[in-house]
Amino acid sequence: MTTKRRKREPSKGRYTICFALIFAFYAGFNISQSFFATTTAPQDTVTISGLWDLSLSPSYTSSNNNNNNNNFQLAYDQSFGFFTDISNESWKRLQQRARTRINHALKFNQNPIKFYNWQPSQWYMNNMEPDFTCLHERRIRGPGDGPKWVCDPHRLEQVSALRQKAEGESCLIYSVGSGGKWEFEDGIYDFFGNNSQVCEIHVFDPGNFEKLRDINLAERNIHFHKWGLKSSYDDTYKPNVNYGEFFSLAETLQRLNHTKRTIDIFKIDCESCEWYSWKDWIRADIRQLLVETHDLPPNPVQGLDFFYGLQRAGFYMFHKEPNIHPKAAGNGIEWAYIRLSPSFFGTGVPNYDESFVKNHEIYKKYSRTQMK
Repeated sequence: MTTKRRKREPSKGRYTICFALIFAFYAGFNISQSFFATTTAPQDTVTISGLWDLSLSPSYTSSNNNNNNNNFQLAYDQSFGFFTDISNESWKRLQQRARTRINHALKFNQNPIKFYNWQPSQWYMNNMEPDFTCLHERRIRGPGDGPKWVCDPHRLEQVSALRQKAEGESCLIYSVGSGGKWEFEDGIYDFFGNNSQVCEIHVFDPGNFEKLRDINLAERNIHFHKWGLKSSYDDTYKPNVNYGEFFSLAETLQRLNHTKRTIDIFKIDCESCEWYSWKDWIRADIRQLLVETHDLPPNPVQGLDFFYGLQRAGFYMFHKEPNIHPKAAGNGIEWAYIRLSPSFFGTGVPNYDESFVKNHEIYKKYSRTQMK
């Protein structure tokens, strides 16, 4: 006798479980979408008005950031509006890194004089490393001698657009000591898609290098000035060339009617004039400093003053590159700095122990040489 099996009806409990799973998945997807929508950094959404009227005083604060998400306000305020999409959490990490920087090798008890009178490359290997990071830094015009590292150059396009709207002036770049090399200046022009309106570039060199170009520099908004840079406060420096005119940075700004303008990038390679003229730079409104140092000055106080002086003036190093050209042999270093508000570091910017240096045999030897 065959028994008919009863057809099983689907359980109501199974339907309930299925509907619950589908609802949970859908709700979770919407929540995640909402979360990422509110935490993703805005792309070019910050409107800045009157930004470039600011001073470099520690009391500077911005109320012009119209971004409703205050998660990016700290970086915006402390970079004079340059960084618009770095979260407060990430910015605080950068602050902590700068505030705990170590300028001299720990294995030598942070002795700033160790190796000073030996090979400059040895001293540079054990002293002064980057204390800041630019996520989108770029070596403008690629490898070789002449191109330079720039912090997030894409941001200059927005800086220039805002400034042109507010003041009718674009981004401004100074390039001191070209030596007939135009890779950096041409690279800036190329980077912005051959748009000469983004940055106004001024090149300074006592040599007659303008005639070496077979292009119209003015069409690229590049302007050559046949003079070099000198110090306004130290007459002991003598240029390594015996031709051409030389003016201080303050005199140069006056000659070009740039005394009230911001220099977005100040690139300088002046064959040791850096040790004698850097105090002029920090008095100007310079936002990025790209400088090559050559060897070390014989006076260790002068050398240490240079690096600590830049730190005290609010310059943070984002790149360090030894010049390994056979003639330089690592004794020349390319440094790249960005200037930030004094509030980025806070109070108590460190200084080196000058009394220790002056009691050191190296300094005493230098002093005896000077007295002869």
